[in-house]
Amino acid sequence: ASNLDPKNPSGIEENGESLAEILKFDNEEHRERTIKTISALEDFCASADFTSAINQFIAEHCSKFEPVEEYPMEYHEIYMKYVEIVDSSLQNFINGISVGEEELFEMIEKIYKVDSGAIMCLEFLMACTEFESFVEMMFDYNGIQNWNQEDEEAQEGNQEEDDQFNALLNMDWSGKKKKEEEAG
Repeated sequence: ASNLDPKNPSGIEENGESLAEILKFDNEEHRERTIKTISALEDFCASADFTSAINQFIAEHCSKFEPVEEYPMEYHEIYMKYVEIVDSSLQNFINGISVGEEELFEMIEKIYKVDSGAIMCLEFLMACTEFESFVEMMFDYNGIQNWNQEDEEAQEGNQEEDDQFNALLNMDWSGKKKKEEEAG
């Protein structure tokens, strides 16, 4: 769900002015339409269909992204595939609303200029329109993925240590158990 409130979008006050006042919408209808559209976009981008496609793509490709001085061509090829996925998904959204693609991006840009945090799905959308944003997003996800793998490996190491410790605790140090098993 979106953070945008029709009376005061995203609840932001700046020098006593609401975001709507700062954005200076042409009229109340335009303001309501923008908020309703951005809220619908937020809901769409939070849907399982959209997030699973994006997350699957990111998980599949982020490990290829490492900070380098000059980006390899592969980064751009992956970026173009990402753009296709997001464009296709957004086209499905746009076909279901009464706003054109250009107007939608104008709405997003207008709100973003005032508060980049007002639109939660913005990272995914900006990564679609700007190569640098995409690469940064992939670096971030690669770092998270590496951190999660290191954490899992540490937990596996801890489990091995726990198993060894439990084996030592359960060991019969007197040797009686081994002699009884051999006799039995």
